[in-house]
Amino acid sequence: MTQAGFPVPNGFILTTKAFWLNSHERDKEILHAFDELNCKFVAVRSSGTKEDGIDDSFAGQFDTYLFVTKDKLIEQVIECHNSIDSERIISYCEAKNINRKDIKVAVVIQKMVNSDIAGVCFTINPVTWETEEIMIEAGYGVWEAVVSGMITPDNYIVNKITNTIQKTISEQAKKIVIDIEQGWTKEEDIESTIISSQKLSDNHILELTEYAKKIEKHYWKPMDTEWAVEDKKIYILQARPITTIWKKEDNWLHIVKSFIENNKNQNLYPVISNVSPFLWWSEYNKYYRYDKHYKDRTPIDCLIIRQKDSSFWYIPENKLISLSREMFVRSFNEINLIDDLTKKTQNIKDEIDSIYEKNNIDQINSLQEVKLIKLLIEVRELIWNFNWFLQFCLIFDKKICKEELEKINKYPWDEIFENLRDKWTILADLSFEKDGALYLAKKYIDHNDFNYIVELSSFLLASYADVPSIEESRKYIKENLQFLNKKKETEQFIIDIEKEHIEKQTNFDVLISSLSYDQKHIVKYMQSIMWLRDKRKNIFNKGFVIMKRCAEKLFDISWIDKKYITYTLVSEISKWVVYLKSIKENIEKRENWFIEYIPYDWDLQYSICNVKNCVDYINAKWYINNYGNDTKIVTGECWSKWFVVWKVQIIRDQKIFHTFIEWNILVTWMTRPEYVPLMKKASAIITDEWWITCHAAIISREMWKPCIIGTKFWTKILKDWDIIEVDADNGIVKILDNK
Repeated sequence: MTQAGFPVPNGFILTTKAFWLNSHERDKEILHAFDELNCKFVAVRSSGTKEDGIDDSFAGQFDTYLFVTKDKLIEQVIECHNSIDSERIISYCEAKNINRKDIKVAVVIQKMVNSDIAGVCFTINPVTWETEEIMIEAGYGVWEAVVSGMITPDNYIVNKITNTIQKTISEQAKKIVIDIEQGWTKEEDIESTIISSQKLSDNHILELTEYAKKIEKHYWKPMDTEWAVEDKKIYILQARPITTIWKKEDNWLHIVKSFIENNKNQNLYPVISNVSPFLWWSEYNKYYRYDKHYKDRTPIDCLIIRQKDSSFWYIPENKLISLSREMFVRSFNEINLIDDLTKKTQNIKDEIDSIYEKNNIDQINSLQEVKLIKLLIEVRELIWNFNWFLQFCLIFDKKICKEELEKINKYPWDEIFENLRDKWTILADLSFEKDGALYLAKKYIDHNDFNYIVELSSFLLASYADVPSIEESRKYIKENLQFLNKKKETEQFIIDIEKEHIEKQTNFDVLISSLSYDQKHIVKYMQSIMWLRDKRKNIFNKGFVIMKRCAEKLFDISWIDKKYITYTLVSEISKWVVYLKSIKENIEKRENWFIEYIPYDWDLQYSICNVKNCVDYINAKWYINNYGNDTKIVTGECWSKWFVVWKVQIIRDQKIFHTFIEWNILVTWMTRPEYVPLMKKASAIITDEWWITCHAAIISREMWKPCIIGTKFWTKILKDWDIIEVDADNGIVKILDNK
């Protein structure tokens, strides 16, 4: 860019070959070049030969050091170059199938700009993908204030052809500046007369627009640039390709193809309906969350496609299985692993409980924007930190258990142990419904306020995509927990439930008392992951209620219909109301077409797309080819018994629950607490999903209903009113008659 005539801060570069030279001579030249810059501070930036490409951005992977003085320069230059060997670069290259030996690193030393105003400039609108618009964000001081979330920047949208400017001006009371004497940054208050002023003048906006057009033409692709203004002069600090935006007409297909390419030769995990991007997937699978908790990184890619009330979740099952295998073996080697997991889970549950009880609707509605966002992010962090416990038990069955036991030379699986399986896989704890009722009963005794209990009950009815109203909660309590209106009955309920819990635990202890040490360990492991799976609903539902209520208030402030929360990412909401307003039109389009792709360690990619084409493409490429659509017999994992022959009824959506006919065989993608009334009516249950601790497995055992999980695709194969044979003793389903 310097050679092309752009106003880049002065500096010099150590080429990729410089680090093979004599270190003494090299360091001497570096210090001499620093003196010629005639400045106190420089930025030391790494520049990898494969960095900032169209497909591989390496964003934030290599090291960068700011405000470096002469006495620290050589040390930081070496650190910058050596970042090629960092764990995060190794992880990134493994995930992207890049040969690290092909990467070389240069180091850029640039004069630090003491910016009065700083920001970013996109040569294409990154929200709407309009190629004729430029988006500029600007704030007082060093740009770090925006990156850290301390301030909300001004937002300017400039039409490339007409040069018309749309402005969203934000208030800024503080800024970060460089302390020239001390050599670090500090916060300063902004003069009251300019707190609400436009940060970048119209002349500077148009000057920056011209630079943006030329930079885009120079590289022949959409670019993301960083800029700063010092003494009224604009400097271009950095420019990189926008790696997550493609042409409107083909971006969805590019995303889907990327997902398939990254997960070759792997089966897809079954689809799940009604998954809310707002709750779940924004920035969820970032690599550091796995590095934090797993010895061997197991990257997980995920693709979610939404259309109005239905969702399709695709995820490679092999990677989930490898997590389950790893954690099961670790449980034998790390004696306290299970107890530690349970303790940490309980701590997070206690934190969520406390937040849930302190923040009712009125309290949340009284919070200012900054506190709403802080609360939203706090709860999301708790949910994320809990969710890693669950990864190891998502897919775990008898086959995996036996295979891993053979590898570590343990053979505790005998006929007696097998015959006890039905009993030791019944959770020696309370169900989600009883646990929730006990929680409300104890709160009622403490507070004796029925309206308070009604509001607390909202989590019992929450789902992945919805939060009940107070009226719905009140109706639920009146129909299912009538005793809460009477203190004596509430006290007796608490006594009875706690007695039941003690009896279940005592019977369970007697049941496993004759087992060997290794057999007891397996049973304890199974019980723990079932307990975690059941507590997840308690934690997630309470957290989701808080998050959804915060989002509703923020959407009210933004004048956006609250129904669109489901299609909005938490990372977007946390960028403040001014940003939500700027992407309002884009959010509203997502109701009909919306796709998310979360690669293992890339930034989240999402766009408006043709959902039907996406689903058809995946099915044709992968799902149907893998399993075939003419299968008449399927084997699934079964943890309950008995044999049933009857009619099929497929339920994919809560809106058609009322159509379910008693004694029919319930076939669905997955079950959740709201499915319990249907499960009670069904003669048998079949799900696409499969893991020992799934809701269907747990509840069917409590109901003593035949249940086969893990059929993967039978919601696609079966049709309503087909007559099928469910052999839950052997985990087999047969189609007897197509209707």
